[in-house]
Amino acid sequence: MKTILLLITTLLLSIQVNSQTKTFKTGMTGAYFHYGFSNTKWNWYEDLHMNTWSSFYAGNNYPNNLKINELIDSLHRSGMEGYFEPDTLRWAGYGREQIIQAEISSDRFRYDGHSLGLDTTDNWMGETQRVRYFNAATTQGVPFDPPSRVLDSVYENSFQSLSGLADDPLYEIPLPINVPPYVQKVINTYYVKPRMRISTQDAFGSTKNVAKVVIKAFNGDVVSEFIIRTNNFRDFIGSSYNGEYIEDYFFLNLFVRADSLNRGRTSHDPALISSCKVDYEIYWYGEVMCMDRLSESQGSG
Repeated sequence: MKTILLLITTLLLSIQVNSQTKTFKTGMTGAYFHYGFSNTKWNWYEDLHMNTWSSFYAGNNYPNNLKINELIDSLHRSGMEGYFEPDTLRWAGYGREQIIQAEISSDRFRYDGHSLGLDTTDNWMGETQRVRYFNAATTQGVPFDPPSRVLDSVYENSFQSLSGLADDPLYEIPLPINVPPYVQKVINTYYVKPRMRISTQDAFGSTKNVAKVVIKAFNGDVVSEFIIRTNNFRDFIGSSYNGEYIEDYFFLNLFVRADSLNRGRTSHDPALISSCKVDYEIYWYGEVMCMDRLSESQGSG
């Protein structure tokens, strides 16, 4: 028993001594490196026994940026290290995506306009989802020419136009630069991805039109149209497709610039929501198709 008590006493004393000599592993600041931090006096960090300082919007520019080198030298003179977060990592963290369901739903992220087709539960290779199914049998096997509009009037349609925050969806989140005005504005790109599947028989037959995506701007103007064909479901070699749902199509990139999408918009004030006519209409050519949803994401997403 005396031996156990002695060991416990020794352990407690050791913990007490070590706790008094420990320092903080890191001291997180987070600041723009080009706002004069290379000349910062680090005495107060030393007083707190901090040994690491973190800055964002710096990492990607390190090899060719004298200010970052000056800052690292300043840190080292105070016995500190620096961690610089890559710009691209922070940029990607601002990525957003909106998913619009194709079937009839009371969800806010939906289409309000439905024509032809019917809602059904699709079970494919163990994956179950509620989808909008379009069957060529309902058209007596005669493809539509021109195609028929089957989905329209996106309910939550201001994702890419309006915001209650200071950042305008017209632009990517700005990254600081080293010269005035210290930020660089880049027009956003929005990627539109209808998630669909077709039969393998259609995919490997003669090339046919499956669906057309018509993108409308803030003022209602048509600014882009994309036709998805059966060969866009096959891989780059053209030899593989198993009937699965896809949203990235081969040889076809569906996107629209934010300045085109926001044509006629005067600001990003949410008070303008009733004026927003942005839409992603889906037209069908009369061939068999199942559509699950449409997603819209900005460039960093």
